[in-house]
Amino acid sequence: MRSWLEDSLLHRAGSFLLRTLIPKPVRLAFFKARHAEEPAFVCPLCGYEGPFRSYHNLPGGRRYARCPDCGAFERHRLMYLAYRDATQGRDLSALSVIHFAPEPYMGRILQQDFGAYTTADLYMDNVDHKADLADLPFPDASFDAVMVAHVLVLIEDDRQALREVHRILRPGGLAFLAEPMIAPATVEYGSAQENTGGYLLRAPGPDYYDRHRDIFARVETYQTSDFPEHHQLYVYEDRTPWPTPEMPKRPPMPGERHIDMMAVCYK
Repeated sequence: MRSWLEDSLLHRAGSFLLRTLIPKPVRLAFFKARHAEEPAFVCPLCGYEGPFRSYHNLPGGRRYARCPDCGAFERHRLMYLAYRDATQGRDLSALSVIHFAPEPYMGRILQQDFGAYTTADLYMDNVDHKADLADLPFPDASFDAVMVAHVLVLIEDDRQALREVHRILRPGGLAFLAEPMIAPATVEYGSAQENTGGYLLRAPGPDYYDRHRDIFARVETYQTSDFPEHHQLYVYEDRTPWPTPEMPKRPPMPGERHIDMMAVCYK
């Protein structure tokens, strides 16, 4: 019997072949027809309207997770809407932003909005700077904005990383910080865990952003329920079987519809 990981790899291989051989408009029309009975959503990043794809990164997968047009996941849609709300009315064209562990979904938006866009990561190729978020090589007050998503869960001294983000921000600057909400309350693992493609050091819960409030002058949190449901920002995932051999310290969570959160931090 194939494992969930083997099934996931086969699914991705098949998706790659489809993307390579069939034009996108044809693929989207076929996908909509095949999933016509499923709910229709609107992707705020690209404007696609219709059913969303499921995603099989863990046993059971996540329903309605991914936009079939631009590829954005639940967290990207939430980040975009929160970012737009926090920057509404601001002229960003003369400001600078640094994007850590950059993903294309928000990267394209930041490049359009800011006058100067810089990327950084400790391991990724094709970034402007190789940098450890807990020990950044930049002078104080180097950037007007910082964006970091799903990185602090991988850093042992996450509070030091937050202090570094605060340090490189100019007065009045903004930090857009998002971590996965995968526990009722934050659980510190003590060592790297989770054989799921990334070895996490903790399972954040909604209380995780209290750490940000210890460092920044003001922190506003956005969550799934703050925005219209037709954008589909919930994480549809059965978490009752947790913990599992792949995730031995994740606590179980009832239900299959879970919120996500993002913090906008002000210096």
